[in-house]
Amino acid sequence: MDQLATVDRFSALPWEILDNILGRLPVTDVVRTSVLSKKWRDKWVDLSKLVFDDSSGATVFKDEDKFVKFVYHVLLSHRGQISKFMISTKSIPDKDCLDDWILFLSRNDIMDLILESKEFGPHGMYVFPSGLFSCQKLKHLYLTDCDVVLPPRTNGFPNLVSLALMRFWADDNELEHLIRSCPNLERLALSWIVMEFGRLKICAPKLKSLYLEGEFYVYLENSPHLTDGSFRMNLKLLLDEEMQIAAYGLFGPSCCQPHFERLVLSGRLIKFLPAVQMACDRLKVLELYDVEFYELDEMRAIIYILSSSSNLKELRISVSTPFRKNVYDFLKAQFRSTCCFNQLRVVRINIYAEVEEEEIEEQRSDLELIKLLLARSPILEKMFVNLTDPEGYDRWFMGKLLSFQRASKELTLKFSFSTS
Repeated sequence: MDQLATVDRFSALPWEILDNILGRLPVTDVVRTSVLSKKWRDKWVDLSKLVFDDSSGATVFKDEDKFVKFVYHVLLSHRGQISKFMISTKSIPDKDCLDDWILFLSRNDIMDLILESKEFGPHGMYVFPSGLFSCQKLKHLYLTDCDVVLPPRTNGFPNLVSLALMRFWADDNELEHLIRSCPNLERLALSWIVMEFGRLKICAPKLKSLYLEGEFYVYLENSPHLTDGSFRMNLKLLLDEEMQIAAYGLFGPSCCQPHFERLVLSGRLIKFLPAVQMACDRLKVLELYDVEFYELDEMRAIIYILSSSSNLKELRISVSTPFRKNVYDFLKAQFRSTCCFNQLRVVRINIYAEVEEEEIEEQRSDLELIKLLLARSPILEKMFVNLTDPEGYDRWFMGKLLSFQRASKELTLKFSFSTS
């Protein structure tokens, strides 16, 4: 037993496995392994993944000068290829340091680069490092707080698969050119970008996943393989005419209209989809947020999309202000229609409403929607209902739901209550 206890099985693992394990830890923790034994003294200098994450609590991140010196020390001591380089700190170091580091990485076949500022740092936005375009093997790029200014001549990133830009400024044409110069791009995320005109044309023939957040319009020029869309635009600030432009740009007739399998969007945007005639035949997961029941057009569009999505398997929806008689009457009338949700298996509903005591017994359109889903979903397996700020009427609400007729005999109904 004593002999078995002294066997160092971990150190005996193949380097490929050790590299994979250590690469998931912050570099500050990995460097500390050098004191374990002679075998571990230099292992960290061969790491293929360098992750500088201040969530580790290391003191080196609390002083910017010390942090910069530490990064330089790690890079200059490193041997071999660096496939991933990540900095996730409260503020990104200044431009000169970044330029030096990226120049070093471009010579080490970097494939995955993440520069994430958790707060808007003292240096403000930094200019998109032109040296990045020397990283021709780059496959994944994630940048925050960046000013995109492209060099006059660039071939882009021929191998880039995923691009994420968050909190950045860009000229409309330069951002379009950057996306167009990534011919193998499959995943694109743009969050809170500032552009001169706020209109972006996306041409990415291999794009599969698109995440948009902020205040801008997007036109999909050619995305025949796009199946996963999440559009968390700040649409409350847009007029209906602008909303319609946004809907046509994302879902309207184009040379290759996308067929979404997963879609996340607001209730305000979905009300324009019937007019656009979005293709719904492949939709499997639909998530709607900020649905307001005083908008009858929103509810009409939701029922239209649900009825048109013959392969829909999961619905997630968050609703507010459920006390509107016209919406209640519309939903009640659906029981006289032939609408059915034949493939729906999971429903998650979050309901928020400030309710006065006298309103409890009123006709609630949120309950009527649940009643319709239960009655017209023959293979529904799970329904989760979360009531935010129930204010003492949770038992009444639960009793109502339990009294509704169910088309599925295999249904599991779960309730939860929370505060806002």
